[in-house]
Amino acid sequence: MRVLDLAWFAGSAVVTAALTRVIIWLGHRQGWLDYPDARKHHPRPVPRLGGVAVFIAFWLFTMSALVCDPKYLSIFAPDTWIVFLGGLAVFVIGLIDDFHPLRARYKLAGQTLVGIWLWSWGLGIGQAWVPTVGGIKLGVASLPVTLFWFLLLVNAVNIIDGLDALAALVSLIGLASLVLIGIRTEVPDVIFLALIMAGALAGFLIYNRPPARVFLGDCGSLFLGYFFAVAALWLPIKRYTVVAVYVPLLAMLVPLAEAGWSAARRILGRHKPTDPDRGHLHFRLMEHGLSENGVRWLFSGLSAVGFAFALAAAYGARRLWIGIFGFFVLLLVLGMYIFTRSPRRK
Repeated sequence: MRVLDLAWFAGSAVVTAALTRVIIWLGHRQGWLDYPDARKHHPRPVPRLGGVAVFIAFWLFTMSALVCDPKYLSIFAPDTWIVFLGGLAVFVIGLIDDFHPLRARYKLAGQTLVGIWLWSWGLGIGQAWVPTVGGIKLGVASLPVTLFWFLLLVNAVNIIDGLDALAALVSLIGLASLVLIGIRTEVPDVIFLALIMAGALAGFLIYNRPPARVFLGDCGSLFLGYFFAVAALWLPIKRYTVVAVYVPLLAMLVPLAEAGWSAARRILGRHKPTDPDRGHLHFRLMEHGLSENGVRWLFSGLSAVGFAFALAAAYGARRLWIGIFGFFVLLLVLGMYIFTRSPRRK
């Protein structure tokens, strides 16, 4: 990690904080507010477009770094405009939904088109890494696997973005994992992108910590999920082991598990997998008596456990740690099943 990388982090944090103040002012002035309802816990209207600040700051400093540092320019330049346009499309889908709620099928269709767009330009998963086996070329299965990966991660952060600071905290743990694995594997590309996004989230958290003065909104949570989805597709995987990209995403265990379980739960209940409800794990935990702070600590702790598994897999016996992690995930899914099936507190 270089001093310049830390400067990008600090600059991204400062600019995001400044932009977020402007968005809060505009939100109250223009009425761009998220109003309380049966599925939301905030007691008063709160500006909902904090994701605009995160989006602008991330791309401002990413593009600036590419221009100022020829090393990064040579690595990312060929694909930068592709990733930017895909991110812009996901951001706009979320922004439209923030102002005029879209039906889930339309949002999913738009995200699917973005995933196909990335895959068509070569930003897809060409092989899958299987413990004890290694890399397996996917061939014709590359597109459906890429789309599954992309849609799961794009929507994962959005699903847990139901409490103040929850999505930002969990995402910061995932970004910290990417930074440390990047240092371990001596891959500056990972450090560079993760630090800029971490800086943007740190600046946003100043105003998103409880009681939140601003929310990410769908534009922010979907773009944040897009970042994690594209990180493994954009970075030059051939230059280092698969662990450098895929294993750090273990720190995103909570949103990934929640996204997968939410879809499965709705299908098993004979509902559309995209239908909104109050069956999310953080809602159910609160209905069983856990406070909002308790939920934040629990989710952050689970993400930290995933972070620890990621580091252990990178530094130690990879197969052993991934086997233990699989058992841990099984216990987590079982716990989620018990909570979602047990009676709610009245």
